[in-house]
Amino acid sequence: MGIPCSTFSWVTPIVSLGDPAEALLPLSRGTWPDANGETIMKLAFKFPEWEPQYKAALLEVDRAKLLERVAAAEAAIRQRMRAIFGRTDGDTERQAIGKALSALSVLKETPFS
Repeated sequence: MGIPCSTFSWVTPIVSLGDPAEALLPLSRGTWPDANGETIMKLAFKFPEWEPQYKAALLEVDRAKLLERVAAAEAAIRQRMRAIFGRTDGDTERQAIGKALSALSVLKETPFS
């Protein structure tokens, strides 16, 4: 069970360093303790082939990096579209891809202040 979040569908806590003894336990691969002892969150992606790049673009605040992240997300989406072309399943993913491409288009056209 995860925590609902407006940006991501669900996030799942990985580790919390509330107890100092937990800091001595080995961490799972790909995790690390937060300097403030906050709970580290692991993102669960419904479409892992392209969604991480898409979410990274949505969260980017640096304009120069934003355009790079949008391009990476679009490339990952194009690659996935080729992979699912002609399949009868995947309607949900195709709808998500359409929405993601629309959002990326708006990101590219939106001026930063």
